[in-house]
Amino acid sequence: MLNHLETPIGTLILEARNGSIVRADFGNPVVENSHAEADELLLKRAFIQLSEYFEGKRKQFDIPVNPVGTEFQKKIWKEVNKVPFGKTASYGQLSKGIGNVRSVRAVGTANGANPVLLLIPCHRIIAGDGKLIGYSGGLERKSWLLRHESFFSGNTLFI
Repeated sequence: MLNHLETPIGTLILEARNGSIVRADFGNPVVENSHAEADELLLKRAFIQLSEYFEGKRKQFDIPVNPVGTEFQKKIWKEVNKVPFGKTASYGQLSKGIGNVRSVRAVGTANGANPVLLLIPCHRIIAGDGKLIGYSGGLERKSWLLRHESFFSGNTLFI
């Protein structure tokens, strides 16, 4: 089963399990997907939507994701999903969003553990001073993604 997508910033590896995407990253291409027909159809749908994103034709995804993580991580990832295309938020803003302003470092750690890159847009999270930090896909990719979204959203980001 095809499980990778060639993108302008490298090979994106996807894994589907039980009707949800559980992994999307620029890591090791060895993935053991279930061979359920529904998961294969989901991967095809994800590839189409991700291709549309890279073409500038899609700003939101409607792909079911079910990343493995702690309850705290899932809470952070839910908050990350609120950051719109072409916009950024800081780790401090996320910690305020969950009602715990002292959790900035924990928020950063949780954001960095996101196993579903792009579909949960952790690349939109930046330092409070506007600097790019902490992206498991690499800072070059994070910068590219933010410039890409800035161009297609009409928002000006100073990256």
